[in-house]
Amino acid sequence: MSTRREGWSENEREVVRREEEVEVGRVQREVGDVRMRKVVEERPFEDTVARGIEHADFERIPADADDAGDVQQLPDGSVSIPVFEEQLVVEKRVIVRERVLVRKRVESVPEPIRADLRREVVEVEVDPEAADRVHVDDRPPEGLG
Repeated sequence: MSTRREGWSENEREVVRREEEVEVGRVQREVGDVRMRKVVEERPFEDTVARGIEHADFERIPADADDAGDVQQLPDGSVSIPVFEEQLVVEKRVIVRERVLVRKRVESVPEPIRADLRREVVEVEVDPEAADRVHVDDRPPEGLG
């Protein structure tokens, strides 16, 4: 613990004093994830839309005097009249309604830090008989606490 310095006499010794200091650093660590997912919602759609349907109505009317009676008949003697109806066509398409953006932000939060620091203190003890021959400089060197 005590050493002799070069150039000192054999009666001179020195003691090195040490002291702990705190150095606070920052380490970034992952604490979790933010997940985003799309969920497809299904909702019923109902509406009433008018559509046209053809019906065949028969009416007996007297023939005109100049009516030639040109009617196409099928080989079995019956007449075929086409009957039409409208069919509804429902079309679904995907359209873009919105875009969702995710931004990260860093919040600075004060965090208290506690640590117990140790430091060596040099105590000088002098026998009362030699007290008048020993001078102790109690001031720490400049820059040390």
